[in-house]
Amino acid sequence: MAGVAGFLGLKEDWIEFERDWQAVLNEYKRPWFHNKEFSNRFRRTDKDTLPFQGMSAEEGERFQIDLSRVASRHALLGRGGFLYVSAYDALVPDWYKKIVGSPYGLCVRLFLETMLTEINSYCLQHLEHTRAAFVFDQSKADAAWQHLVIDSYRGVKDHRDTLDHMGPQKFDDMKKVAALQAADLLASRLRRVSKNVFGAHEAVPINAIDNALARNVKILCYDENYLRNLALDLERDRHLYEYGLKGVE
Repeated sequence: MAGVAGFLGLKEDWIEFERDWQAVLNEYKRPWFHNKEFSNRFRRTDKDTLPFQGMSAEEGERFQIDLSRVASRHALLGRGGFLYVSAYDALVPDWYKKIVGSPYGLCVRLFLETMLTEINSYCLQHLEHTRAAFVFDQSKADAAWQHLVIDSYRGVKDHRDTLDHMGPQKFDDMKKVAALQAADLLASRLRRVSKNVFGAHEAVPINAIDNALARNVKILCYDENYLRNLALDLERDRHLYEYGLKGVE
């Protein structure tokens, strides 16, 4: 499964968010949160999982609940979009795969367009013009990932942001930026729960962590029907996709 998730918030809220997030980290004596290392603390012992060694399952759940409450309290909303790679491979036209680069590339484009819609709605409701900055994780140390994000951002910015609400875009280190840690927590929880929406054979139970994180959070599941309709739209508008800069309908 491929997916992208993140939060939207006001500048003044992010200042309080960073303070409260750090307070939770300090309380549990952990330097940062990253789900991969956190989840693997029982499976292996190495320098990556070291910050979470010794944390029991019960303490780990309380840790995630407290972090989730911080994110839920300060963010305006959270969104995450997911798709199965097998469906992407089977249904997305080959020529468009060259534009988006990978299943994650398509998820990034769709996520950015979703966030732009939310930003436009906020500005309309509050009768103000503002620009949102977008911060992406750079810890993958993957130049291809950064190019993919930059191309996706440029495509949405140039062809969908008619009200000029998309501000600067940058990469930063997740271990140093609380908002990226929160986005990683959101992505890990939504990826888990999205299996219910995709119709998994066994339902995934919603637990206290998910409930703590749930305020104004939505999962966008790009299932086979969605991708099949997207493919029809893409073929219809194929002549408009020169240089891969047109947004996705």
